[in-house]
Amino acid sequence: MALKIMPHGRLQEWVAEEKGYFAAEGLEYSFVISEDYGVHRPRRDDAGEIKSGAFETFGAGRDGADVSCACHWATSAAASERAGQLVTTAYSVAPCAIVVPPESEVRRPEDLAGVPIGVGYHSGSHFATLQALEPVLAPDEVKLSFAGPPNERLDALLRRQVPAATTWGVPLYIAEAFGFRKIVDATFMIGFLVTGTDVSKADVERYLSALRRAQMEIDLHPELYKHYHLRAVPETYRDQVDVRAFGTGERIVFLPYTREVFAATQHWTEAHQLFPERPESLLGYDEAALVLSDVVGELTVDERIDRSRLLYEQALFESDAGALTAAERELDGVEADLALARGRVIHGRFLTQRAEDPELAREDPRELALFERAVSLYRERGDERGEAESLFWVGCCHQVVRHDNEAAVPVLWRSLELATEADDPVTMSEALRHLGIAEHAAGRLEPARLHLEESTRLRREIGAWPGVAANMVGLIYIAAGQDRREDGLALAEEARAIAEANGAPGLLRQIDEARAQL
Repeated sequence: MALKIMPHGRLQEWVAEEKGYFAAEGLEYSFVISEDYGVHRPRRDDAGEIKSGAFETFGAGRDGADVSCACHWATSAAASERAGQLVTTAYSVAPCAIVVPPESEVRRPEDLAGVPIGVGYHSGSHFATLQALEPVLAPDEVKLSFAGPPNERLDALLRRQVPAATTWGVPLYIAEAFGFRKIVDATFMIGFLVTGTDVSKADVERYLSALRRAQMEIDLHPELYKHYHLRAVPETYRDQVDVRAFGTGERIVFLPYTREVFAATQHWTEAHQLFPERPESLLGYDEAALVLSDVVGELTVDERIDRSRLLYEQALFESDAGALTAAERELDGVEADLALARGRVIHGRFLTQRAEDPELAREDPRELALFERAVSLYRERGDERGEAESLFWVGCCHQVVRHDNEAAVPVLWRSLELATEADDPVTMSEALRHLGIAEHAAGRLEPARLHLEESTRLRREIGAWPGVAANMVGLIYIAAGQDRREDGLALAEEARAIAEANGAPGLLRQIDEARAQL
């Protein structure tokens, strides 16, 4: 079943689609395009205000979307009321500000005392305004006007129907393009909420993995993708603004939305009585969160160690014995990552020695022990992706270092099985390549060809072009062994073009040596 995604007026989903990142992750998806960030035209009350916003849309079904976004105050509140599950492996940060018309007499944050500020009810602009002004004004000096969702609020601001407004993302950039001045920055966090009832965790992980790649692409080449801002610019203003002057907008952060952040957010909204009619029975963090594998919200070693310290303190001061188990799990993750990384370095040193003088290349006994330790730790953590990758390296050590295909092949097959279950095309392509090498060494050319061709297909999908060329070297040898000279020549020509285009001159000699066998 396709994952129904509601975009959030930002670049990442469109970049992921353009670059094929969703497809590379194996995600079937569709977009739910909704007017004004999922908040339909609600009615105004007798005072002319709109008392419905992002939080209320979750209870209303969010237009059938499986996954969507709103400010973290709204998503954490909705999750605690069972309106969806909170994704805790990532969040985003939106540029936001309280702005005024160029002719306004408001110059400083203090000047906003008693000035009606247009915000969206129970939405990011509502909560962000209170948070931004808290250090500046007394509560009774902050005057909010519930002016509707982002684009409707932008219209009211540009028509001078409100003297100030809080805008974020594209509406903020549009206001600035019309000369509106920023008085207070109100940047805030945005959360992901899964509201679909039949959504698989694997699909959410694929979605986030694609967004992660899109975020890097935007960070690297923002100028290539700002044109997608036009999709969030209301038609009224498209001919009046130049999106090349806009910033990159909302930025997705792949850090955990922790138990501590969730608790602090709940405490803040309760202290400000922002949801006075909430039910008495609310879900805690463990029940409200959607538990995903660590690979999506991948933590650094320092972050895992720091989290283990926080968990220790939680066990010590809150008498939570379960926190110590969680702390050990975090440290097991650190040890597994370190064992795998150190094993790879040792394997790389062996390959370097072999290239310099094959007679001097010797096995380092630490290599296999490190990879096997990583397998054990990842297995204990239930991390299929990590176990699959570690098993691949165990098989690689047997095959490449020990020349023992009999020991390598069963391990490589298990690595392939787990990588397939975890939908990890990188490890799948590596395992298939080395299974192909084993078949080739045994003289079984046709199975070898099939394995290498499937590995090559996966490498093309993920853009691992030097790996594609490396696989083609093996396919050229197989073509020579099967008397398919024309196929081999075509492979050699394509492999050389790929190697030259992707800065892999080391492969050119291998390609020429293989071609000479035709």
